[in-house]
Amino acid sequence: MVGFLLWHIAVRPQVLIADSGSLIGVMTDAGRDVSKERGESFAAGNWLENDGAPVAQEVAYGRTGLIEDGRMVWADVGATKIVNVRGSTALAALNGCGGANIIVTNQEMTARSDCDVYDINRFRDTGALAGWIIDGTLTFESVRDRTGNRLWNTQSVRLRGGALAKLIASARQ
Repeated sequence: MVGFLLWHIAVRPQVLIADSGSLIGVMTDAGRDVSKERGESFAAGNWLENDGAPVAQEVAYGRTGLIEDGRMVWADVGATKIVNVRGSTALAALNGCGGANIIVTNQEMTARSDCDVYDINRFRDTGALAGWIIDGTLTFESVRDRTGNRLWNTQSVRLRGGALAKLIASARQ
């Protein structure tokens, strides 16, 4: 009973970003709005279930909170403007930061001086992101921040001669 009550009062992130860089979800008064009607259903379904409102992804996609413009999806989270850019054509069409504070993309992208960039290379380091507004500022926590280096999220752990191989070798001795 206590676990059930704690789950219902836990503060969920205002923003969730999949480690692919092509799916974002923003919490609205009606529930979480997701940036894709289909695709990445495992992540979207988990987000919606953990929000305590396990609706179909298509329902969450239909909520207001995100503004879709072709292959770009815009979100205002507090004072922060986020743009999710999917695909190389959409990225090539983006002028500078496009007025966003944060760019999220499933493509490789060079850093920009006027905004924070989360591209596919950065997601390989961080994993998925969860964002909360703390003291008026959108602050992200990555999967890597939460879990640390694990076999499934750290290439160097999986490589020959990496930490896992050394652990196995020491166990055999």
